[in-house]
Amino acid sequence: MKPFKILSVNFFLTLLLVSCATPYLHYRDDMFAGRGLLDEGSYKEAREVFVNASREQRRAAAFAFAATASYKMGDLPAAEQFIAEAEAAPYGNYVYARILGYKALTLLGQGRQDEGLAALKAYIDYYKQLYPLMSIEKVEDMYQRRQVNMARLERLIDDEVINYEQEIQQAATTGTGYYATRPPMGIINEGFTIY
Repeated sequence: MKPFKILSVNFFLTLLLVSCATPYLHYRDDMFAGRGLLDEGSYKEAREVFVNASREQRRAAAFAFAATASYKMGDLPAAEQFIAEAEAAPYGNYVYARILGYKALTLLGQGRQDEGLAALKAYIDYYKQLYPLMSIEKVEDMYQRRQVNMARLERLIDDEVINYEQEIQQAATTGTGYYATRPPMGIINEGFTIY
């Protein structure tokens, strides 16, 4: 009787651990798949995968990447909604540059010049605290002149954000690179991903 009881307890604990881990594993897999779709230019499919990921785990990254896909589809109201969700969701520190950058792009794309420029200033101020690419000077020049070339701004923000996220991921996975010894806005733990 006693071995059966121990086996039953072990089985129950195993089920409990698996059930707790499964939502995050699905989330992580969806984030990885969504990034692949986003990189391929399959924006609608990417957004669907990111939305599904946000249902599995309410994390800022899922909403930030859904906003990115929505913006690239030209669905600016959806992009704005996903940005608001990303700002309110937890675990946003490593995608905060993406959130700020796409907030600026979305507001400017909707013709909301004053709000968009204020968001762009917030992006510039935040990004300059990091180890920024020199391209931030081009973004800052557009802000100061109040003349924004949307296609160019999108390319610059994409390059800056992607570079930053790759640097963070490198530090987390290999322990090398600029952020390995200078983690920004938080601590990089073993096993960390930007998702």
